[in-house]
Amino acid sequence: KINSKFYLSEKFIYLKKKIENLSKFIRSPEIKRLLSFGISIHHAGLPKKERIIIETLFKKGLINILISTTTLAWGVNLPTNIVIIKGTTFYSPEKFSWIERPPLDIIQMMGRAGRGRHFKNSEGFLITSIKNVNFYTKLFNQQTPIESNLLAVIPDFINIEVSKKRIVNLKNALNWFLKSFFWIRLK
Repeated sequence: KINSKFYLSEKFIYLKKKIENLSKFIRSPEIKRLLSFGISIHHAGLPKKERIIIETLFKKGLINILISTTTLAWGVNLPTNIVIIKGTTFYSPEKFSWIERPPLDIIQMMGRAGRGRHFKNSEGFLITSIKNVNFYTKLFNQQTPIESNLLAVIPDFINIEVSKKRIVNLKNALNWFLKSFFWIRLK
């Protein structure tokens, strides 16, 4: 018979050491401190190496709570059990005001809950203003098809992929396009 207290403490020590080893590569003292509690943050402003470390720790279950911006919902496949969206607005410097996030962003963020085979039951929580409750209730209860707008901005996206060296030739460009949501909807 295994002593569960001993097993849990051994597992905790192992996880703590793993996080400590990887946190050496994290520059931010705030993130290092959060990591010691199994918590981290993720945003586009982090150095790529740090983002990869945080994503890896989360995938391996060494980070239990990951606070992120919307960039995580679009760029990285990180399934989770629970998604909490704190607010549906963001500040637009062009309009000098707070505006509603596009519905597709909200759906994409909520879609992180339950991806993968690891979760039997997943949940999403949306915190929004009372005036938007009906809108989001309808959004999540209707089966409205989502369309891609890639065609209107494809030159910009290809330029971005080329500048990041993810597209280096025509074959890469074709593979990228065939994996796009636009192509899926087109089929």
